[in-house]
Amino acid sequence: MNKKFSLSFLSACALLSTNQLRSDYSYCCDKSYAFGQTHLSQRPQGNYYHTVMMGTADKTHVFGNDENYINFNLTLGLRSNFDECELGQYFFTRKGPIVVGPNGNSVDIINLNLGLANNYQGNALLCPQINTALAELDFYAGFDKWLEGSWIRVRAPFVKTRWQPCLRTATSEAGAPFYPEGFAYPTGNIGVVYHDLADALQENKSFSLIPGLEAGRFACNQSLYGLSDLHFEIGYDYFRRERGNIGIALIGAWGTGQPNATKCNQFIFPPSYGSQCSSQFGVAFRGQYQIFNNSADNKRITIYSDLRVVHLLEGYTKRLLGLSSNEKTAFNQYLILDRYTATGTYLGAERAANLLNKKVKVSTAAMLEFTIMSQILKDDWDFSLGYNLWYRSKECVQACDNRLGNGHDLYTIKGNSTINDDYTYSKIDSDVSILGTPVADTNLDNIKTAAFREGDIVTCVAENPETYSSLLFAYIGYNFSETWLNPYLGLGGNIEFGRGNTALSTWGLYVKGGISY
Repeated sequence: MNKKFSLSFLSACALLSTNQLRSDYSYCCDKSYAFGQTHLSQRPQGNYYHTVMMGTADKTHVFGNDENYINFNLTLGLRSNFDECELGQYFFTRKGPIVVGPNGNSVDIINLNLGLANNYQGNALLCPQINTALAELDFYAGFDKWLEGSWIRVRAPFVKTRWQPCLRTATSEAGAPFYPEGFAYPTGNIGVVYHDLADALQENKSFSLIPGLEAGRFACNQSLYGLSDLHFEIGYDYFRRERGNIGIALIGAWGTGQPNATKCNQFIFPPSYGSQCSSQFGVAFRGQYQIFNNSADNKRITIYSDLRVVHLLEGYTKRLLGLSSNEKTAFNQYLILDRYTATGTYLGAERAANLLNKKVKVSTAAMLEFTIMSQILKDDWDFSLGYNLWYRSKECVQACDNRLGNGHDLYTIKGNSTINDDYTYSKIDSDVSILGTPVADTNLDNIKTAAFREGDIVTCVAENPETYSSLLFAYIGYNFSETWLNPYLGLGGNIEFGRGNTALSTWGLYVKGGISY
């Protein structure tokens, strides 16, 4: 069966079968799975060290060499995720789709919050795809002539990444052509702006006096390209023997990734590369040992290992934060809010997402990568198999500004109330999915009780949880050892399994070539 057709068929079945099913989303994340998140921090494209070891491990850290030498190589590759449904749950619900409909109808988001008709009913399913093209330049220099066992390495992974949300929607009730009288304008019938859930989640149209959604939307397809990170290492092999060696290195990476703090971050699933504008600094431990050598058959088997531990320094970017209401967080960024002055004067309506899209400081305690590879050299042929483990601790996100709006005005939940009417809704018993008891806004004390405060802004929906992935890889190559500059060329591939939906599961294919002299 055609993959695209099968995915569409399964998506449609899932959408239709989940109507009237509201998800339990009173949390941000659990151990291996996260739901209702607004940001994904993927594994930095330059932190796949197995692509560095493939084809070049036997050409670096050479024993018995009295001269300085270099190795230069280029890796071209493609990576793509294959966990579309689980990745969609990361942004939506445990069951997968979100349910949109009227208040009190067991929904995830009340229709009016998205600019849909007040009797609209439908579902949305997200099956994101991330495709990345890689071109990594790798330069290694050994300085055995000056200090035996010393080396430097510089890597520059250039990427072009394309992120496709693959948003699928189904409508079971299109709804009325007009909003309830007074909802978007004090008088008259105002026509419904959105008749389709996909448009409501992707566009930023205003509906009369209610502004458009400037953040929290889903783009159709977006691409981004640039230098993921600029990696460097300075190392020394302190133990060297004919059949093996052990070394240590100071390593780092200059964070050049995107998006950064100057980007507007309009979308929940924007393309990104690098380590969220955070530079890396740490240490690497490496070693190798030749377990078999048959000179008669010109066959050798060597085991290589490499352990890298880095701290991600603070970086600045923009993320869509969450809002705690009715003891829930997920999807509250889609709330429409009533805005009042500090004295209780009504100022109009605002979209919560427009206030929650903030500049933040991001730091990560540790990121670890361990690679082990077995290489078989037979004549000029290179056959390698290996395993790679990647781990990253939980992100720490701090808003540079914890205020909601200007910090002076008061914001409450508009719900289905009319513009400049005499009631609003409280965060105590209302949220994006259900409306509690109306609160009269003629009393300033009532407004203050119902209003959101700085402490109601939460960062967990914008933080990637602690996560890891396991990766298997293989490589086959040929060394043109009798040719000037000793060129080599090979093909590699990998399959990666991420933890739950908090790390990507991917496949990758690579072509690698280089020279040594």
